[in-house]
Order: sequence, then structure tokens, then C-alpha cells
Amino acid sequence: MKKYHCYLCKKYKSENEFVIDKNRGNGVSSRCNSCKKKYDKRRTKNRGDYFKEYRKNNKEKLSAKYQVAYAIKKGLLKKEPCEICGKIKVVAHHPDYSKPLKVIWLCHKHHMAIHFNK
Repeated sequence: MKKYHCYLCKKYKSENEFVIDKNRGNGVSSRCNSCKKKYDKRRTKNRGDYFKEYRKNNKEKLSAKYQVAYAIKKGLLKKEPCEICGKIKVVAHHPDYSKPLKVIWLCHKHHMAIHFNK
């Protein structure tokens, strides 16, 4: 039986101790089952804490996001092409979160450019 190397515990283990991963060249995950369980448990806990903290610190931002989604659903707000390049697939950018329905429609590329080039 073929042995594979777990990059977390650094041990060589048999193929049946790894999860199948068809996206990888050898067809198995880079973590053994026991390491994967520990990793997933830790990651889930940290992820939950992150989102709980994010929601607590960004109430106005999330409220604006939900109001835009509701307005689109009810037909009160209509998506328009990106204001910079004209692409159809767009997201709403809020220059001011206190005015939740006053948005600029931008494609993902230009939306990220605005946020990360401040």
C-alpha cells in the first residue's frame, strides 16, 4: 500500500488514513484524517469568533448591506452597470453607510480597488 506524507504531523501514513481530494495531483489530501479533524475543529471555532466579532463591530455596515438587498428584492433599487467599466455583474458600494440606499454600482475589480487603495 502506498504511503503519503501529512504536512501537519510530518508522518508517513497509508492511503486510507487520508481524505480523497481529486483536486490534488496524488488524489489525497495533504493532511491525514486525524490532523484534518483537529484543524477543522480549530478553524470552525476561530471562524465563529471572527464573525461574531465582525457583526458586533460593523452593525451599520451590515445594516446598509441588508437594506440594499431588501430594496433590490422589492424593486425599490435596481442594479446598474459598473460606473467605471460598464460590466453588468456588480456590487453596491456605500460611500456613506448612514445613507444605505445611496450606492455606487461597481464590478468586483473596481470595488476592491476603492477599498484597498485608500
